[in-house]
Amino acid sequence: MATPTKKKHRTPIAMFIAPQSTTLLEVLDVALPSMSRSKRKSFLQNRCVTLRGEPTTQYDAVVNPGDAVEVFNVGFPKKFASPFANILWQDEYFVLVEKKTGIATVSNHPGLKVTLFKIIANHLKEQYGPNEKIFLLNRLDSETHGLILFARSREMQQRVLAEWKKYIPQQQFTAVVEGLFTAPEGELKGRIQNKLKSTSNNRPTTRRSATRYRVLAEGEYTSLIEISLLGRFNGIRTLLIEEEQPILGEKTPIAVIQTVKPLLIKQTSLTLIHPISKKRFNFSLSIPSEFYKYLQKPLTRSERARALEQNRLNNKNNSTGSLTDKRNTRKNKEIVKQ
Repeated sequence: MATPTKKKHRTPIAMFIAPQSTTLLEVLDVALPSMSRSKRKSFLQNRCVTLRGEPTTQYDAVVNPGDAVEVFNVGFPKKFASPFANILWQDEYFVLVEKKTGIATVSNHPGLKVTLFKIIANHLKEQYGPNEKIFLLNRLDSETHGLILFARSREMQQRVLAEWKKYIPQQQFTAVVEGLFTAPEGELKGRIQNKLKSTSNNRPTTRRSATRYRVLAEGEYTSLIEISLLGRFNGIRTLLIEEEQPILGEKTPIAVIQTVKPLLIKQTSLTLIHPISKKRFNFSLSIPSEFYKYLQKPLTRSERARALEQNRLNNKNNSTGSLTDKRNTRKNKEIVKQ
């Protein structure tokens, strides 16, 4: 496999301590005497100059006696500002972004003009030039808040995708779901296994990674769970629907609680084993306090009636003794107690 292209390191090319009050451009005249004035100005325009440790483009900025001015070969990026995302970390090979709710990771239909991918790609092009590109490594639904990792070269993207479990050993999500679990932790298997196409390569049409859960807290009829995704393919929402324990806010006919508007799931951690440095990075986000508020909210009379009817139908139609059936039995008992 080809070696990923390494981005140019930022290194200082000149450093000057002002002996007296002056302006920044005058300092550059002294610090870079062999360069033309237009070249010196280009360093300012490209955010390659720092005054007192902060990047600036202001040529007439006041420089006081003792102030340090440094000039670098690569400019500093502008501060990223977007209501949809925060850039949490980046190096020569990756960019890690906190994606907020309300924006798609990539375009899923022709009319969608604003996506996380476009926002980050445009920002990096502004900082590093029109040839700068990013390559997607994971994605989240528009309703899901979490962590998105981009590679800064196709070679690095392909390297990580080819050995996903080696470089991304785990992603964790936190969600509020309907129902109470009989076991404090276990595996979410759903009812639909990986299906194979009727083709010679037998590639699956539905691909799922091992997915485990751990109960963090319980309410009257809801559970706060930590979900560990141990592979590349994210099918958490579908898995929970198949288990008949949908995430609160999920628009599905089987949902007992249908008045919650936000989807109560958030990606709270992502682990990266860096392919170049071999360093382990553990990125994390906090659990929203709103999750605990929804957990404590009691069922309404109509929701309680809907839950009892759903469990009655399940007990009548299902006799497999599956994990879902056992959870439904516990749901029923908890509701009858009220």
